[in-house]
Amino acid sequence: MTRWVGILAVIFTVGGVATASGASSAPSLALMPLARAQLGPAARALPLDPYSGVQTNADATRNATGRVTVAQLTRLGRLTGYALDYDDSAGHALDAGHGLLEVTTEVDRYRSAAAARAGVAFWRRDDADLAPLRSAGIAVTERFFAPAHLGRSTFGAEAAVTVPGKRPVYGVDIYFARGALVGEVSVTAADPASRRAYAEGLAGELARRIALVVAGRNAGAPVALPPTVTPGPPPNGPELSRLAITTADLGPVSIVKQQGYDVDLDLKPVSEYTRSFTPAGLYVTLQEQVALFHSATEASYTFATLSAGMGSALVIGEVGAKVTTLRRVPVHGGDEAAAVLVDFTLKAVPIRMAIVVVRTGATTEMIWAGDRATMTISDASVQALASLAAQRAATGLVA
Repeated sequence: MTRWVGILAVIFTVGGVATASGASSAPSLALMPLARAQLGPAARALPLDPYSGVQTNADATRNATGRVTVAQLTRLGRLTGYALDYDDSAGHALDAGHGLLEVTTEVDRYRSAAAARAGVAFWRRDDADLAPLRSAGIAVTERFFAPAHLGRSTFGAEAAVTVPGKRPVYGVDIYFARGALVGEVSVTAADPASRRAYAEGLAGELARRIALVVAGRNAGAPVALPPTVTPGPPPNGPELSRLAITTADLGPVSIVKQQGYDVDLDLKPVSEYTRSFTPAGLYVTLQEQVALFHSATEASYTFATLSAGMGSALVIGEVGAKVTTLRRVPVHGGDEAAAVLVDFTLKAVPIRMAIVVVRTGATTEMIWAGDRATMTISDASVQALASLAAQRAATGLVA
C-alpha cells in the first residue's frame, strides 16, 4: 500500500510514536526497483520520497491494509525489501482533481521460492482485509484482477478509497513472485481514469529488471536516496514547540513528562513535535502531537482521516482496552476541528479520555487528555482544548 492510501489507513494508538528502523539489505535488491526515468512522463514530476530504501518487516506492517505483525511476516519467511517511492506529498494532483499521486516499485526477499509464493497469497488476503478502513468510517471499493504475462503467483487489485468530505484516492496494486523474490507495483492517482494498464506495464518492466539483476547483467548503480528523515525542526520553520500546549496553559498543577521532536512513520509529516504532561492541570495526563505537513491539502486529508477514525473503537489502540462509551463532541477551532469523549477500562481501571484534533493551515494538532478517577472531563473542557490548540497554532505560526 502506498503513502497516500496509507494515510487513509491510519490505526490510532494512544500515546504511540513510531521510530525509524535501520536494517540492511543485500545490495542487489537496491538495483531492482524502477527509477524515475522508467516510470514514464506522467510520473516525471514526482519527487523521490525520503522513506525510500530498505523496507524491514516493521516497515511492511505499517504499509499493510489489515492488521499485520512482524511475527507474522517473520514466520512467513519475509527477510527484507527495497523500495523506490515517488510521490506527490503536497497533494497537487488532489488540488487539480487529476494526475498521479504516487508510484512505488518494491522487491522483497523471502526465505525460499515457496515462501515468496506464500507471500503473494498473504498480501492478496491483506489487500482484501478492508475492515480496518471501513470501521474507521472510510469507504472502499475494490476489485481483483489477474495481471497479464506475470505467471501464476500474482494478483492485481484496483481500489477507490474515500474519506468523508474529501475527493477519493484511486489505487492499483500488483504483486508477483520470481523465485525467492516478490515484486510489487503500487500506483495511486487523484482521478478515476484507469491506471491498470500503466501499472501492468510497470510490473512487466520490474520483472525484466529483476531477471537482469539476478543474472548479473545489470552493472548500474542504485538510485541515490534523499537524506534520511531525522527528528528535528522543519528546515524552513516554524519551530513546532511554540505551537504545543505549555504548563502555563494548563495551570500550576502540571509537569512536563516528555517533550521533543519525533519521526512519525505512519503519517510521515515534514516534522512532528510531541509534549506530554503528568499531571496536567485538570487532567491526570495529557499528550499533544503537533505535525507540520507538506501542504494544507495533505494536512486536511490527514485531519479528515483522523476525524473519521475517532468514531471507531480502534481509536483506543491499547491491547486489552474495553471501550464502554464513545461519543463525538461538537467543537470548533482553527480551519477544521473534531473531538470525541471515550470511556474505557484498562486492566480494570476506568478511564475517560478526550481526543481532539485541530487543523490550522498545513499543521495538525492531536491531543489526548485522560482522567482515571474523577471522570470530570466535560464537553466544555473538550471545546476548551480545541480552542487552546487553535490559539497556540495561530500564535506559533506567526511568531
